[in-house]
Order: sequence, then structure tokens, then C-alpha cells
Amino acid sequence: MAFQQISDRLPLVKTKLGEKTGIDTKIHQWIRDAFIEFAMATPFEELLSSKDQTTTTGATLGTDDIYDYPDNCRAIKSIHMLRTDGSSYELRRKNTKYLDKYNTNSTGPPTIYAPWSVQPQASFKRQIIVRPMPGATVTYTLRWRFWQMPIIDGTLADTYLTVPLDWLEIIDYGAAMRGFQDLLMFDRAMITHAFLYGGYDPETHFKTPGIIKQRMTAMIAESEAEEYGIRPRLSGYTNTHGGR
Repeated sequence: MAFQQISDRLPLVKTKLGEKTGIDTKIHQWIRDAFIEFAMATPFEELLSSKDQTTTTGATLGTDDIYDYPDNCRAIKSIHMLRTDGSSYELRRKNTKYLDKYNTNSTGPPTIYAPWSVQPQASFKRQIIVRPMPGATVTYTLRWRFWQMPIIDGTLADTYLTVPLDWLEIIDYGAAMRGFQDLLMFDRAMITHAFLYGGYDPETHFKTPGIIKQRMTAMIAESEAEEYGIRPRLSGYTNTHGGR
């Protein structure tokens, strides 16, 4: 499936804004902001990525146990250690305080990791630190599975919208909502906000879920966790005869 670009959505957002002229550049920016919002907040499969990284061998103590996040990594999904025989195991995520229990003079295949950074704020890098310390004479391979950040092209209109097809409409309305707000059309901005995020009528006490929640419900139903019954039940029950 070829992803659409910001330029492909321009006519649709422009129509929602009443075919206003002279604001194409702003519309591109509104689409970009809507794309960033939803791509950063939603676990789209389209933004899943992976990378293999070989651990440093023979490095000085205190440097060969720290590794930078992959480029454009938003959040780690999992990290696996690949053995030379082709098998693998997953590293467990821990707090850095837990890693302090490990003797840094002991080496071996890493089994745990924690978020880490020793960089000053001006050049902040997201990193992980692993324990045990990797051995100086053995090569280990880390396999990262991670959520990728949305990639914004230098030519804004050429940015690919890496989302499912049914979320393109949500990006359109997210951009239109920003447009209404900036154009001081607050009533339309509120209506669009309710369409996206849901609303509540204090007189009728009627709630509308919003299109985003509807799409999220569909994603949950299709998730791998659904097969294992991990989702919470809709109603409570007890182990006593007859239930509640």
C-alpha cells in the first residue's frame, strides 16, 4: 500500500475550510500537526520498525554497556538478544536503581536493560544501559523493536502520512479543526472537536464517543491481545454460584 502525502490531503481539508484561498502553506502545517498528534499517540502498525545492533567488544568499562536508541525511535516495544545459534531471548526492562545491584566487573550475556542518559540537556540522547556487562571477547546482537516517530519531509507537502487508510479522514478533520481555530471560526472548531473526540450534552446527558474512539475500538478488536483474552471483561463476575 502506497502511503498518501500531505499534498494529497490538501484539497479535502481545503474543502472543509470553505475553499479559502491563500492558505495552502498553513493547511500543510495543520495537516502536519494533526499527523504528529495522532502518530505519536496511537500504536499504528505502520510505524513499527526494527534494527539489529552489535554490542561493542573490547571497549573500556562504562561505555560498552550503553547504547543509543535507534534513529527516529519514539518508544521501545521490545529488545531481544540474539545468540550465535540463531535463538533469542527478550531483555527485561528495569529501573536504573535495580541495575545498581549488579557488579560492573562481572560480564556475560545481558538480560536486563533500563532507560539511561548521561548527556547534558543541550545534546540529550535517549539511551539504554544493560546488565550484566557484555563480555569483551564475545559479540552479542541486540534486536530492537520500536515505535517510529512520524518522519516530516524537508518539503512539507511531500511528507508521507504513515497511518492506516481509515485514519486519513481523522487527520483531515484534525487539520480542519486547527484551521478553524486559527481562522477564529470557534463554533466550527468546537463542532469538529466533538466529532473527533466526542461530546457531552448537559441537557440530555447524551454522550457521543467521537470518531477517534470508534477507530481505536476497531484497532483493539483486531489486536493480537484479543486472541488471548487479555482485554478486560465488559461486566464483572464472581466465582460464587450464580455470579452477582
